[in-house]
Amino acid sequence: MLENILQAVQLAKDEKRRKEEIKQRHYENEYRQIEDCRRLIDVKSEQLKTVSNLSALIAGFSMMILVESNLPDDFSTLPTGVLPIFGGISTLVVGLNLLTLMMTSLMLVSVLNFESDSTEAFKRFWHMRCEKDWHIAFRCFIYAVPLFMIEIALLAWIEFLQSRVTAILICVVVGVVLLVFVFYAFPSWGNFGSTPGLFHKYDVSLASNSASASAPSFEPSYPPPQRRASDIIEPNIVEDHAHIPNGI
Repeated sequence: MLENILQAVQLAKDEKRRKEEIKQRHYENEYRQIEDCRRLIDVKSEQLKTVSNLSALIAGFSMMILVESNLPDDFSTLPTGVLPIFGGISTLVVGLNLLTLMMTSLMLVSVLNFESDSTEAFKRFWHMRCEKDWHIAFRCFIYAVPLFMIEIALLAWIEFLQSRVTAILICVVVGVVLLVFVFYAFPSWGNFGSTPGLFHKYDVSLASNSASASAPSFEPSYPPPQRRASDIIEPNIVEDHAHIPNGI
């Protein structure tokens, strides 16, 4: 009788320990999900900050070139069409970079104010609210970079008109940089803004849903519910209950 009581007490302790371990694993899973969500938010925030800072820098340089350039008194000495093209490209560079700066700043505020701790919820939020605007902002930044280099080449024919060798040398350097950008940097990294990347599975599921829908509506695909650790019933615990005496 005493042996049965001791065995029952030991089984009860083992059951309690198993329940505590299950609860601890459940808390660890929740903490891991929170950390993953925060890591995604930090990654997207750094991307938006980087593009925003670079676009502001290029816009400032372009605006300074447009304002501080020394124009000759006699415009007839300039090559035909250089001055209007220079003014148009300079304004376009500033406009594209300011558009990038505005969109990335607004998206950054929205991402930093995201309050859910679910990774899946943040992925759906990014796809529904930020993905399209991120593509547009990144494309504006990519297109503004070669235009900024062309602006420098045009500036050479305004500032160094008396020294054609200097102007030609500047144009050659700008041409080499543009060739590297167009044929190497842009094919390698320029398509980053048009690829879904981390959220590719949501693009595929949303595309299938939109193709099968009769009306143009946006229906996000939610992931299947995850089983919680507290819902798991271990067979050993069930078997141990059968050996516990009814009087305990």
